[in-house]
Amino acid sequence: TFGGDFGPGMFYSRRIGRAISPDEIDLPDNGRIEDVPQHVAILGAVKVSGRTNGGLSLGILEAVTKREKAIVADAAGFRSGRIVEPLAHYNIIRLKQDVLDGSNVGMIFTSVAKETRPPALSGGGDWNLKFDSRTLQLDGFLAVSQTTVRTNERIGGSAGRIQYGRIAAEHWLWSISGDFTSPGYNINDAGFFRRPDDWGCIGGLTYKEDVPSDIARGYSVALTGHERRNFDNENLIRELRLQAGMIFNNYWSLNAALSFDHGRYDDRETRGSGLYEKPGAWTRSLSVETD
Repeated sequence: TFGGDFGPGMFYSRRIGRAISPDEIDLPDNGRIEDVPQHVAILGAVKVSGRTNGGLSLGILEAVTKREKAIVADAAGFRSGRIVEPLAHYNIIRLKQDVLDGSNVGMIFTSVAKETRPPALSGGGDWNLKFDSRTLQLDGFLAVSQTTVRTNERIGGSAGRIQYGRIAAEHWLWSISGDFTSPGYNINDAGFFRRPDDWGCIGGLTYKEDVPSDIARGYSVALTGHERRNFDNENLIRELRLQAGMIFNNYWSLNAALSFDHGRYDDRETRGSGLYEKPGAWTRSLSVETD
């Protein structure tokens, strides 16, 4: 994956040959849908992947999808075709090179060219670097996008994240990260990203015990803080979370968590009609599991 476990989803395979919803068809007044394809047909696709002796991993995907039409009828019964998906060409290139000791750097490029508009482009670089006998890690990504919106306006944006922390130690682990996504960032032609327009930082501290005792095989306690704002500098998340877990010798496990979010606003709740001032929220959970 690009950017690690929390990367921005630069490639989402279900975009190619996607399902078609009747809700996206523009109907005439008092009109109706006569026929609509269930999904976009893939005319052809080629995938090449492999790894060299020098530690370079390569993936290339090319695909072409068919122009799809829905048949609609107006109030007088006159039938006509409406294009719901134009002829499209998908191009994805992914490279990742091993470096240092257990580290890697990579890049990705995507292009989606549809016959009705200029191509949607995205690309970026990511890294996962380990130091001090693989106990410290510096990872992150930087990505950019350019696409055309419904008003035929060309927009661009960027996103990135950087994280540094201790990932291996006898007891204490920690990490701190910062990330941002500009308002114009849009990779959803080839990828999947839920929400642009925010930036924030997350810090965490964990104490763990891996040496088995008479009762448990191990346990951990973690404290995490999360602050997030949009690009208008309105606070969205201000959360403090405490969680603990224990694995008993019989492989039963006990997990508990307590968090409080004092974020001031939700800027999506009103769907464009301003900020919603949300109340503080406590979250508590307790679970027991067994194999």
